[in-house]
Amino acid sequence: MSNREISPPEVTCRLLQPDEIEAVNAFYNDPQERPGAEVRGYVPRTTEQWLWEFNSNNLEAPPYAVSLCKGRIVGSQAFIPIELIRGGEIIPSEKSEDTLINLDYRGMGLLDEMYALLLRRAKGCGVGIQWGFTTTAVRPLLRSEFKSLGKIDELRADLNPVYALSALLLSGKVGFSTVGRLFKAIPELPRLALSFISGSLKRARTPPPPGDITVTELECPDECCDRFSYEFSRQWEGFSVHLSAGYLKWRLYDNPFFRYKVYAANFGDEMVGLAAFKLDDRGKIGKISELVAIPTEKSGADQVLNALLQPGLEHFRRNRYKYVIG
Repeated sequence: MSNREISPPEVTCRLLQPDEIEAVNAFYNDPQERPGAEVRGYVPRTTEQWLWEFNSNNLEAPPYAVSLCKGRIVGSQAFIPIELIRGGEIIPSEKSEDTLINLDYRGMGLLDEMYALLLRRAKGCGVGIQWGFTTTAVRPLLRSEFKSLGKIDELRADLNPVYALSALLLSGKVGFSTVGRLFKAIPELPRLALSFISGSLKRARTPPPPGDITVTELECPDECCDRFSYEFSRQWEGFSVHLSAGYLKWRLYDNPFFRYKVYAANFGDEMVGLAAFKLDDRGKIGKISELVAIPTEKSGADQVLNALLQPGLEHFRRNRYKYVIG
């Protein structure tokens, strides 16, 4: 538990109630609570988007805590359940979201209390890791008995023999474990992967995919995605998001914020690679959200990746995108 006392005493912390969704979303959208958000291009979040983000599983009480003073929401802290995978083992995890405290109530221990509440809930649900925190949340986390795994941007990946680029492992975030589970760090993934991508963008002509590889648009994720994610995790010595059919459907296909083009690379009947490209036809800035591949009997993972990149890059070129980022 936190060693701070909440002040003033009329502030209470508890899980969000279903009839408070509109109120907490209004709190999050209020420009006075998040000054500068509009200047940075922030568009207010709708209730539909909130429900997709935090309660797609229709949980009776999703991991979303609020602080209230005389019935008014003055703080929030939430988590999104996301499965990680390492060596074929599924690790239940939660990604931090909506960390927000009203300016008049900062420094009063509200985050300590909300973290302590959500940590107790996570332990009861078997969650192994909570991650994605901003650096400003470190002290309240440590006071709430979290054990640090270090900054996510210190994780590195060896690009041989498998490759991965995941938008969810955002640099600058901090990962914490609720059970002290440690994972091997893995090297130079973002820099080297982006260098590879930049090279592909500059080529006027690209070689065709290896004869044993077929790349097709993935209209709907299925059990092949689950098998691929397990095989990838067995070949990569780190932890990654479990790219299951359920996760991909939620993250990419049902996403009310953005549209995606998703492609699968196949060797015979088995999936050996996945690429997801986020579309922004208005701003003309494309993003490679997922790029994952494993080698086949005849082709290296780099060849599979190159084949996966081409249809997405061609879409961006054809629609006159200005930039592509990874």
